[in-house]
Amino acid sequence: MKKINKTILTGLSMALVCTGVYFANNLSAGDEYAPRNKNVEAVNGINGAMEYSFLLKRNQITGKIDLGDVIAAREALNNQKSFKAGGLPLNWEPTGPDNVGGRTRSILVDRNNPNIIYAGGVSGGLFKTVNKGASWFPVNDFQENLAVVSICQTSDGTIYYGTGEGGVNGLWQSDGAEFSSIVGEGIFKSTDGVTFTQLPTSKQFSAVSAMAVSPVDNTIYAGTDKGLYYSDDAGTTWKKLRDGNTRDVQVASNGTVLAYVASLVWWSTNGKDGNSYVRAEGLPGSARISIAVSPQDPNYVYAFVAGNITITTTAGPITVGSGMVGLYQSKDNGVNFTQVVGKESQFFSLLTHTSLGASQGTYDLICAVHPRDKERVFMGGINWAEWSPGQGPRIIGNTFNHPQNPLGIHADKHAITFDTVSSPMIMYIGSDGGVAKTTNADMNNYADISKGFATTQFYGCAAGTNGIVIGGTQDNNSMLIDRKGSSRQSAVDILGGDGFRCEISKLNPNILFVENQYGGLARSLNGGGGVGEIWDNRVSASFASAQYTNNIFNTPMRLWEEEGEETAKLFYGLNNAVWLAKGIIASGAEIRWFKVATIPGNPHIIEVTKDGNHAFVATLGGRINRIDGIKKARFDTTEIVAYAGISDSLTNVDIKGNLPAGRSITDVEIDNNNPNRVLVTMGNYGNTSYIYITENALDPVPTWRAIQGNLPKFPVYDVEIYEKDANTLIVGTEYGIWATTNGQAATPTWTEQNNNDFPRVPVYELRQVSEKTWTGPVLYAATHGRGIFESKNLLTSVPQKNNIAVSTSLKTYPNPAKDLATISLNSTKNGKITVKVYDIKGNLIEEKSTSITIGQNEISLDTRSYTNGIYITSVEGTVSGKSKFIVSH
Repeated sequence: MKKINKTILTGLSMALVCTGVYFANNLSAGDEYAPRNKNVEAVNGINGAMEYSFLLKRNQITGKIDLGDVIAAREALNNQKSFKAGGLPLNWEPTGPDNVGGRTRSILVDRNNPNIIYAGGVSGGLFKTVNKGASWFPVNDFQENLAVVSICQTSDGTIYYGTGEGGVNGLWQSDGAEFSSIVGEGIFKSTDGVTFTQLPTSKQFSAVSAMAVSPVDNTIYAGTDKGLYYSDDAGTTWKKLRDGNTRDVQVASNGTVLAYVASLVWWSTNGKDGNSYVRAEGLPGSARISIAVSPQDPNYVYAFVAGNITITTTAGPITVGSGMVGLYQSKDNGVNFTQVVGKESQFFSLLTHTSLGASQGTYDLICAVHPRDKERVFMGGINWAEWSPGQGPRIIGNTFNHPQNPLGIHADKHAITFDTVSSPMIMYIGSDGGVAKTTNADMNNYADISKGFATTQFYGCAAGTNGIVIGGTQDNNSMLIDRKGSSRQSAVDILGGDGFRCEISKLNPNILFVENQYGGLARSLNGGGGVGEIWDNRVSASFASAQYTNNIFNTPMRLWEEEGEETAKLFYGLNNAVWLAKGIIASGAEIRWFKVATIPGNPHIIEVTKDGNHAFVATLGGRINRIDGIKKARFDTTEIVAYAGISDSLTNVDIKGNLPAGRSITDVEIDNNNPNRVLVTMGNYGNTSYIYITENALDPVPTWRAIQGNLPKFPVYDVEIYEKDANTLIVGTEYGIWATTNGQAATPTWTEQNNNDFPRVPVYELRQVSEKTWTGPVLYAATHGRGIFESKNLLTSVPQKNNIAVSTSLKTYPNPAKDLATISLNSTKNGKITVKVYDIKGNLIEEKSTSITIGQNEISLDTRSYTNGIYITSVEGTVSGKSKFIVSH
């Protein structure tokens, strides 16, 4: 999504009077919230966030995500529980944000206690609050599937939720969820709201978009990618009623079932009889329809319709595929509908950004009826509106306190539900910004209640040596966590739109780089403030405007600055090419951009060797190139006059070699101590290997080999080589963090590193951040569904003395140790040493002095009193050195 400055169009009130609609502007004056530009052609002709994620996961041969591959990966994951918490292990703690929620399609107020509310993160799992949203906590981070999109509750209090986000794009709707990027695994059930069990007969559903319960007989209805289903035996079995992708199902108080199936609305007064369903009359063709039934009077049913429309604007007519066709009302229980609100216009835009000609009614479309007023309807899309007959326009939603939109409800609404027990009655709204609620009886004031609802979807992150963290998110901008204020996990926005890759200067951590969708690049020189574009005067007119024509949604960047401010360079990928900027962090320097390579298929990853002479560039189509000669190439306007000219000193080599064809390359990692050693990770379900290594990366044609080992077969998105031990590899995957300590072996042993602190959610980027005076890096993980986490296991506060490295002649074994550990060292003379043992936090655990002799020496440590974890032995005296070992009882 994209937030850009626009002048709010005049004539709004006139349009509202004519349509009888009350419109809630979502932004402060002078701002308008816009969707991503669907006119922009992305990789392989597919656009936007869902399509990008889909490219990472779909099988490259079939072009689909097969549910069988997802289930097989999950089963392999569960079968490796014996390896869990092995290896390092890594321990994690959340970094934030704790004040920004993520994409939310389902909310349930407990029928027996309105203080208890459940909400589902689209890729972050089920959350629960027991105080009406004052604070939230996850229910189970290791549930079989965390893609929660629908929820319902039966009269006995049993809760059911459905998983999998399917058919969100009109191009995919006919095929349902097999084209979805967030695949579910059926329906889950709980009788206590704490322990949820997967219903085996529902595992066939890869997307359960809607769920509803009949108040007449407790029958459960599920709208799935395979069709409309019901269960009348508490979820034990599911029976099909109608074929076709089902996006909505509602049950009226009299038991009438209304469902949106295969692009049509159907109704039945005998919902369990598939032959009884009749098509509703009076509704036009649609891209999507949201249904709402009045709790006050079941005869009153509403259909909020999105579809193909033409809008007249000052720039001329534009045609959009999922704009607001209108709001339709039925007074006969859904049998017949008549239009009560017309299509949107340039003055009233609910589902469309008219200046871009972009609409998204297939993505965000919801309506609901006031429980005590059958002719007051709330409608949500990009914007927020309400309708009732015979009243003039009334602006609502102008006191909503949210980090993204201080004066309006967050854009992209997906869920509306009511608490009719509390006084005043409360309406809850789920959106791409989490959960909001009304705060007054008139339901026209709003407050964000996403505190602790940690479901933010990050694409990337970076951290500074001063402790700040920045990250780019889906629908929630690029944000900064500065570790200050009342909550060290709170975030503030620094660039609007969908956020992606980020960089923080190691030499000056006040210099930050962020971007938004399709290549909108910006820089801050003061720790997050004053963000602005950084194109030079040669390219600003023609090149910077390419952020709306660049054909890759998530644009790669990499900052190189090993030698100093004057030589620092920023590499950036746009429009099938890699660009380089000089003067990017030097004080007062003039920024200059130069093209360094043409990369067909669009760069997705850029990594640069430590010496700055080589850049490795990979694409989502499986290409990987190496750009050589960067250090000696001249980058100045005397030699390269045209901004698109490429220096003759540069070479561009295709090094794909024997890597598998057509795979999405998700990361490239270069060993800082050996530029010939390079790893790549890959996505795409349905393959046998997801991580490859070469030891001759600088050769004309490198040779690659798989190091999959026992790692389950699911997409891998990032890999980090531990900077102090090249054998230790850490990967971010579709199911959290995994690592190996024998990464150079032919078949490494991988162990899960989620360790009950880290949810099994996608991890799109890992970053190590260290400083010369530190004794190791802090590891950061950007998750797509649960915010950012950090681990300090690789960082110790053990003082370094004269920069002594770990001695190759000193080791501690066995590793891991149980009751006894032995320090083995070799000495060339007789003498004395002091042995100190520190825990991972730098606390001194044990100290002993002893004499050593020429040759091999062994010192025993009684580790029975040690707690499980990582320890460092530090030896000083005649022989000096350090070694690391693990205690695991």
